Formats: sequence, C-alpha cells, structure tokens
Amino acid sequence: MEQDIRIRFSIESLEEQKFELSSSIPESLDGDKLEVRYLIETEILRSQEKVRVTTGVKYSMEEQPLCELIVGAVFGIEPFSDIIVIDDNKKTVSFTKEVVPTLLNITFGTLRGVLFEKTKDSPLAVFPLPPVSIPELVEMNRFRVENDA
Repeated sequence: MEQDIRIRFSIESLEEQKFELSSSIPESLDGDKLEVRYLIETEILRSQEKVRVTTGVKYSMEEQPLCELIVGAVFGIEPFSDIIVIDDNKKTVSFTKEVVPTLLNITFGTLRGVLFEKTKDSPLAVFPLPPVSIPELVEMNRFRVENDA
C-alpha cells in the first residue's frame, strides 16, 4: 500500500537567465521556416533541499538565431527527503511522487509568459511559444544533482 505524503511546494525564486532578441528579424516571418528548440533541465540542490528547473527556448530561421530566452525557477519541496531519492552509487535520481510534471508545467508556463511579454512588439509576437505536452517536457528533461561542497 502506497504511503500518503502531503507535499508542499513553494516558489523560492524566478529569474531570467538569458534573453537575446535579434535586431534583424524580418517583418514578415515564414512560420514554416521558423525553428523552435527547447531546453529543459532539473537540478537537485541537495544541500539546500530545493529543486531548480531551467527552461529555455530558441527561435531561429535558416540557422540564424532570432530569439533566445532562458528562465529558471527554484522550488522548495517538503518533505524533500521523502520525495526525492538520490543514489550516489548508481548515479540515479528518483521521485516517490509525480512532482516533476508539476514543476515543468509551472516553469514552462512562466517561460511562455515572459516570452510573450519580451516579444510583443516584434515580428515574433505572432508566433507564441508552441504548445508542448507535459509528457514531452518530461521526456526532454535532463537531471543534475549539485555536487556538495
């Protein structure tokens, strides 16, 4: 029988880590030629008992960068050690509950909102961040565990 665990999330911080918008974006962009790439990374901050989720998007056309945005969010999760299990010998991270989809959804939504605000007066305004399903985000996600000092 699965143990009931009451989980508490808190957003400790949100930060824009990078934003670049090309000054040479054509006024009439061809949406079929627009390339969109994502960055999704989850870092377990073991010593702080927090999780940092970094999401990013890069728009380019014909290999020319048009826009890049990376945002990060640090989450407090309680009870940390009951939710996140780190096996240093096997170099694995596992979660006793499905918290990762929630964290990715929150951070990706933040990325979407910041991108909208940052590009609203540019030709990219008509190309909002394409929808991505949560299972796709989970699949793209990479994990890291901080090295304790």
